[in-house]
Formats: sequence, C-alpha cells, structure tokens
Amino acid sequence: MVAVNVIRGAIGKSKALETCLAGRTIDATEAERCGLVFRVVPLASLFDEPIRIASVIASMSLPTTRMIKETVHRAFETPLAEGIQV
Repeated sequence: MVAVNVIRGAIGKSKALETCLAGRTIDATEAERCGLVFRVVPLASLFDEPIRIASVIASMSLPTTRMIKETVHRAFETPLAEGIQV
C-alpha cells in the first residue's frame, strides 16, 4: 500500500493504475521523467554522486539548511491559496 501511495502522488492515478494493473516496470529514464527519482546517474557514479551532493549540503551553514528544509516542508503542507497570501 505504501508503494502505491508514493507512486500515486508522483505519477498520478492513471499511470499508477496502468503500472500496477499491467504489472509493468518503470525504467530509470521514465522514473526520472515522471518525478519518481530526482536524478539518474551512470552506474559508475552511483556511490560518488550522493557523496558529492551530501558534501555540498554539508558545506552550507546549519541554520541555512534547517531554514531551507523547514520552508520546503511547510510549502508542501500548506494549501496553495494560503501559501500565496504570505
């Protein structure tokens, strides 16, 4: 059930139904296009790329990263009409 809720939110009801009912798998390119994954990297970079991204984030100030995370989380939890009244 959790997986269905994740793909439902990311790819929409129609594509989720088609994928689940047909037992179809989604390859990396389609997963990126649909928003299921953030980025597709070559297999050779599979371990290096997350380390690189983590290093960039770790180089930022802690208060800045906390503020960014809080802002993004709040934006996704707030209805659009309420969010644009700020």
